[in-house]
Amino acid sequence: GGSWVGLSNDATWGAIKLGRWWSQAFLKAQYAADPFGMGTLGEGTYGSVGCGPAFRNGCLGTFWMNSSVSYEKSFGPISAGVQYSVPAVTPGGKHPWNVGLSYASGPLYVGFGHEASNDGSDKERWSSFAANYDFGVAKLYAGYGTGRDAASVSRKNLLVGFSAPVGAGEVIGSYDLQDQGGARVEQLASLG
Repeated sequence: GGSWVGLSNDATWGAIKLGRWWSQAFLKAQYAADPFGMGTLGEGTYGSVGCGPAFRNGCLGTFWMNSSVSYEKSFGPISAGVQYSVPAVTPGGKHPWNVGLSYASGPLYVGFGHEASNDGSDKERWSSFAANYDFGVAKLYAGYGTGRDAASVSRKNLLVGFSAPVGAGEVIGSYDLQDQGGARVEQLASLG
């Protein structure tokens, strides 16, 4: 979980948080693209953030950022956030950082996130996009992520899905494709 202190004045200045807080790229794009939420069977092992069971060399995306400074501000239907980690991950490494931007109006949600140097390297980068539309009888989800790890190996992730209310619950489905270095490493269909 998170551990942070902060100040907020949403109407005028936005919010600033110091400590361990959600990555803005994750909140605005990766989490929003996944009908199962986060880290459930629907995407194997965190498939919507650029890792998964078949990915090697760790995840490109990050959920939380430790020892960070985060700033978030909403402007009507637009929400923006930026985050910077005060210490580098490794001695002599780069400071991790990320940004997120989203637009939410009625049934439409569109999000973008970009993050870099989560492992401390200067080569690691990950960009993600999300688009959702709620038709009432069903909500459609789509997400795409692309980037490179510290070894300059390209990674891509595509996730599409839906959720539909049924009585007090809902039916959820997704289809996830993951590529690493130009080769398909995971193809996963899920229904819940």
